[in-house]
Amino acid sequence: MAPGPIPGAPVGSRVGCGEPLGEPHHDELPKGPIRVLLFTSLPDDPDAESGRLDVEAEQANVLEALGSGIAEGWVDLTVPDDGRFDHFQSLLEKQEFHLVFLSGHGQFRQGNVRAGEPGAWFLFEGPDGRSQEIEADDIAKAFKGAAVRCVVLSACESGKESSEALNTGLAARLHGIGIPFVVGMRESVFDVAGTRFARAFCETLGRRERIDVAVQAARRAITQLSPADEMMKREGKTTGSIETTPELTYGQWCLPLLYSQRPKEPLIDWAFTPQPPDRSAQYRDNLAGIALPRQFIGRRRELRELMQVIASGSRQLLITGPGGQGKTALAGRLARRLEADGHPLIVWSARDDYRDSWEKFLSRLQIQHLDNQHRERVQREWALCDTQEEIADLFLRNLLAQTRGKLVLFLDNLETLQDPADGALKHAGLNAWLAACQKLGKEGPLVLLTSRIALGKSDVGCGKPLGEPHQRTSRIALKGDVGCGEPSGEPHQRTPDFIDAVRAKRSPASYPL
Repeated sequence: MAPGPIPGAPVGSRVGCGEPLGEPHHDELPKGPIRVLLFTSLPDDPDAESGRLDVEAEQANVLEALGSGIAEGWVDLTVPDDGRFDHFQSLLEKQEFHLVFLSGHGQFRQGNVRAGEPGAWFLFEGPDGRSQEIEADDIAKAFKGAAVRCVVLSACESGKESSEALNTGLAARLHGIGIPFVVGMRESVFDVAGTRFARAFCETLGRRERIDVAVQAARRAITQLSPADEMMKREGKTTGSIETTPELTYGQWCLPLLYSQRPKEPLIDWAFTPQPPDRSAQYRDNLAGIALPRQFIGRRRELRELMQVIASGSRQLLITGPGGQGKTALAGRLARRLEADGHPLIVWSARDDYRDSWEKFLSRLQIQHLDNQHRERVQREWALCDTQEEIADLFLRNLLAQTRGKLVLFLDNLETLQDPADGALKHAGLNAWLAACQKLGKEGPLVLLTSRIALGKSDVGCGKPLGEPHQRTSRIALKGDVGCGEPSGEPHQRTPDFIDAVRAKRSPASYPL
């Protein structure tokens, strides 16, 4: 059976008793650019049947498919790395989105043991990284009042319903509250099929086609053999796994289902003049002179693990690994997360071309990070300090007093100050600061460090080597236990551009900055 609609027939199901299918309605369509939210949830504890989704591959495919539209100003893409439901709610409340991708694990149960009724759930990430079931009604409430016009549920069984109650499925519930276009999955879908669907859907939408046209193009893409599939077949690597046998995914073309009563209506009003963003601003987040990728894809598990280590009480974290593995990107994203949670952030890099010497850094601390009261105290007492340790203690006591103990120090590229033989720091000022932080213990600041080699055992309290960078066909993991200083993985070949890094199948988290 070939995919695609019967000529003249709609591609979606009608839900409710609204307006009939037919001519499009163009009343008060929002102007572009089209604002897209790519929200993914990847809990640590999926069941054996559903397994773990290849979230980074889907994100990279969506980003690449929309790349030209982003560069030309037709598309504005947001890719958060926090899969908690309260963060999802906050994004919908604070920002305007026209298209939302909700990617993760979905469940539909014919009978709810507690209520005795069928229902649908989506598995968001809980505070501890484990799955948190959120019911369809609660998800629908999060969309109320939002400007969202299309939701794509890249989740198993998100379009499934009960014959006894047709509005119990997640897709049906979202369409029922007034979202004009909702795409759900009738049954469980393979990762490869979901990724192909998302990529083709975005590529078609990037050409400013209608949603129904994009859905049909994406369904056809599920049946097409990709160059990667061709290579796998030639190399004989399609045995032993359902998902690595391309032909077995073809029958899933029919699983994506579009709910819409007006499928011919445009998603937005495309009659606007796009404003291409500045490339440096589009792909770089400037963190006190340290360039970070604005769209952070990959290293999801490491980021969550580091947050859990901090929550357990660790105050100093070291990320090691060869150049180009994404140490700065990961630590910088972690620092931004902590900053968003209310921790003031202080940053310095030991890189040779960094804007500040150590002496200039100390001056900047006084000017930019201390209020008048604490600045005057530092300047008054500095003359009484006889050692670097006393200076560090003076600064830290006043910074912590001003921030009420919520302070993050991000110190990058320390390998330029280390002895290659044993990893010991050869910088008296920095050694003094780290020693003062350790002396303060749990009352001290959070310290994030990056280096290509492990520090001497006395220099830092918690070290983690960074594993191999993300590839679309593999998983990434931190190798070694806390305190293990042996870095692992191979360095990346450097690429000049963020999009090029994605097209080369490298995670932006591993982009060499």
